[in-house]
Amino acid sequence: MTQAGPYKPAKEELRRRREVAEWKRLLTSPIRLNDGSVLFTLEDAAKRILNSPATPSTRVAASRIIEAALHNGDIGSAQAAIKLALLNRPRTTQTDKAPQGLSRFRQPHPNSQD
Repeated sequence: MTQAGPYKPAKEELRRRREVAEWKRLLTSPIRLNDGSVLFTLEDAAKRILNSPATPSTRVAASRIIEAALHNGDIGSAQAAIKLALLNRPRTTQTDKAPQGLSRFRQPHPNSQD
């Protein structure tokens, strides 16, 4: 067995994928995030998604970004997934209580002991 062993083809494939990936591909329109930053390219979006908490929406966005960069996938689909993942964040406050004044509209869960 050579020093490169069975891993040489995988390394070559990864290198080839990095070379053909179009990370600088522009989004259809810039995405302005809540913190004021703006995403212009797939690379910008990928970096932001990688630094976000893992959720189903960030996983879908990552998949769409990779598809667009590596396989000339639909940039519109990637952009929609990015927006859903980064702009529609769930609130981090306690959500089981209704806002003040609206608690009368809260329906008890059918299985709850309330």
